[in-house]
Amino acid sequence: MDRPVELPAMAMALPAQPGPASAPGKAARYGWYVVGVLVLAYIAAFLDRQILSLLVGPIKRDIGISDVQIGLLQGLAFAIFYSTCILPAGWLVDRFNRRNILAMALAIWCLMTIACGLSRSFPELFMARMGVGIGEAVLGPAAFSLISNYFAKDRLPLAISVYSIGGSLGAGLAYIFGAFAERMAAPATAALPFLQGFAPWQAAFFIVAAPGFAISLLILTIREPARARVAGAQGGPSLRAFLSPRSRFLAHYCLGIGLLTSVSYANMAWIPAMFERTYGWATADTARWLGLMMLVFGTAGILAGGMGAIRLSRRHADATLRLAAIIALVLAPICLVAAIAGNPYLSLALYVPFTFLSTSFVSLGPTAIQLITPDALRGRVNGIALMLVNIIGISVGPLVVALLTDHLFGREAMLRWGLGIGSGLLSLTAGLCLLTGLSAYRRVLRDASDIEEA
Repeated sequence: MDRPVELPAMAMALPAQPGPASAPGKAARYGWYVVGVLVLAYIAAFLDRQILSLLVGPIKRDIGISDVQIGLLQGLAFAIFYSTCILPAGWLVDRFNRRNILAMALAIWCLMTIACGLSRSFPELFMARMGVGIGEAVLGPAAFSLISNYFAKDRLPLAISVYSIGGSLGAGLAYIFGAFAERMAAPATAALPFLQGFAPWQAAFFIVAAPGFAISLLILTIREPARARVAGAQGGPSLRAFLSPRSRFLAHYCLGIGLLTSVSYANMAWIPAMFERTYGWATADTARWLGLMMLVFGTAGILAGGMGAIRLSRRHADATLRLAAIIALVLAPICLVAAIAGNPYLSLALYVPFTFLSTSFVSLGPTAIQLITPDALRGRVNGIALMLVNIIGISVGPLVVALLTDHLFGREAMLRWGLGIGSGLLSLTAGLCLLTGLSAYRRVLRDASDIEEA
C-alpha cells in the first residue's frame, strides 16, 4: 500500500521564510501587482515564441526551406539555448538584481524576435531563434524567485498558480494576437515607411515584439525585495551524492515528462499549418479557435491537474507521476484521431479534450521534484530537471512531426498523419516511461520522508 504524501502544491519549491508581502494590506496587494506584471512577461514570452508557427507558409515560400528546417526552427534552435541557459540564468538571479536582469532579458528576446523578422535565410533565422531562447531562459528563475519574496508560505501556492495560469493565457493570446498581427502586417508594410520593403510575415515579427518593450519598462517599476536568505547555506548534501542513488527515477522522469511536453509543442507548432494544408483554412482563423481553447480549457486543465493530484495523493504516494502517466496514455489516441479526423469542425471538437489534458500535467512534474528534493539542493536539481525536460520537450516534438511528414509520407498534404501518428507515439511512450518509473519514484519518496523524520 502506498504511503500517502501531502501535496503542498508548489510552496515547497521556494523558501519557507515569509517575504515582505506576508503582512496584510498594502504589502499583500503590491505582491499581486508583481504577479500581474510577471504574467504579462509570461504572455510576451509566448507571443514571441509561438508567432513562428503562424507564419510557416509564407516563411517556407520566401526563404525556400523544408518542413524539417521549420521543425528545427520551432524546436531545436529555441530549445538549445533556452534549456542550457536556465542554469546560468538561475546563478545570475541568485546573485544580482532580479528585476533589472529580467527587464534586460525581456528586451533582449524582443530584439531577437525582431531579428527573426529581419532574417532572409535559414541560418539567420536559426541564430535569431536561438537568441529568443537565451532571453526567455531568465523568466522562470527570476519570476519564481521574486514571487517567493513577496508572499508568505501559506500564500505561495495561490500566487504561483496564478502565475502558472499565465502560461495557458499566454499560449491562447499568442494564437489570437499572432493571427491579428499577421492580418494587419500587410497594410502596415504599405502604410508605414519603416516597414516598406518587408514581407508581411517579417512585419508580423516586429508587431508581436513591440509590446514586450513596454512590459520590460513595466518590470522596472517592481521593487527588488530583500532576499529571504542567502543561497548556498552550509551543511546540506552534495549534489552528486543526492543525484546518484536517484538516477533511475530521474531518467524516467526527464524522459517521460519531456516527451509529454513535446506533444504539446508539436501540436502548437503544427496545428495551424495542418488546418491550412488539409482544410484550406487561413492560419488566422485556426489561430483564433486555438487561442480560445487555450484560454478556456487550458486554464481549466491546469487547475484540474493540481486538484486531481491532491485528491489522488490520499490513496497513492506517487500521485503526481501516476496521474501524469494516466494523462499521457489517455492523450495518445486523442492526438491521432484529432489530427486525422477528416472534418475541420470534428477535429476542432477533439482538440478541446486534447487542450484540457495537455495542460493538466503542467504542475505535476515540478511538484514531483519538490517532494523528493531537500531545500539546500532545490535550485540546482530543479535547474537540471528543467533543462533536460525542455531539451526533450521543445526540440523533439516539432522535429518528429516534420520527419514523418517529409520522409515517411513524402507529401506536405500528409502533415495531418505526421502530426497524429507522431504525437500519439510520443504520448504513448511518455506514459510508459512514467509508469515504469513509479516504483523508483516511491522509493525516493520514502527516502525523502525518512530524511525529514531523522
